[in-house]
Amino acid sequence: MHSIPVNYYFFDILYADGYDLRRVPLLQRKQFLKDVLLADNRIHFSDHVAEQGEALLEAAREKGLEGIIAKKADSTYAGSRTSSWVKIKIVQELDAVVAGYTAGRAAVTFSVP
Repeated sequence: MHSIPVNYYFFDILYADGYDLRRVPLLQRKQFLKDVLLADNRIHFSDHVAEQGEALLEAAREKGLEGIIAKKADSTYAGSRTSSWVKIKIVQELDAVVAGYTAGRAAVTFSVP
């Protein structure tokens, strides 16, 4: 742990003390997580950023991250893909034209004995 320190970022909680929280709305789960998490210099709470998706996506792009997840604040945890949680990927593309030319070669003849 000292040679390679690890930081943990907690962004959601699904179970706690025997309680299933998957049907609790996202913002309530996040508040519960914030209340029970003992954050320190290696354990961090990842807060919900409301209505600033474009700015957050740009910040992720500047840091070279893969993207962000947009979640409806009142969504429950479905355990599968839904329209309430959308992954917005940062795609780095390059438009390029690849062209080539090969000069003609002299005709080659084969003879069969």
